[in-house]
Amino acid sequence: MASLAERGRERRLERPGGHETVQAGPGLADCDDCGKVERIPGTHLLAVTTEYCEDACHLHVGLYDPRMAEFVDPARNARQKEPFPWGTLDDAWVCAGGAVFVTREGRAVRFSGGSFDAGGASGIGGGGCLDGGWFYPRPED
Repeated sequence: MASLAERGRERRLERPGGHETVQAGPGLADCDDCGKVERIPGTHLLAVTTEYCEDACHLHVGLYDPRMAEFVDPARNARQKEPFPWGTLDDAWVCAGGAVFVTREGRAVRFSGGSFDAGGASGIGGGGCLDGGWFYPRPED
């Protein structure tokens, strides 16, 4: 236990600051919080607050690639110009190494693409990362 505490001594729980903006587009210009952006540590990607409306409107945390000007869902190997109707990073833990994030359902997703079930057959959802990391909660509607 002491070695684990020592390993994490220099790590911080809060996400690094630094807000940027993403050019307004569908799902970004519709709400006060839409378009708020945080750089995801260890990657060139951004976490962006988006909104999706059908019967009701819901806020989400989308994953945005500023180099390609596209929203990304690495678990589905999907890219598109508009935000996805789901939050790619809703309630997800981004691991400190910047290679993987863990969804609230317990799937470990590689930013480079693809995923695997980190919870196994146990049905355990959510989680975190052994190397620390940052939590991206789904915004409140």
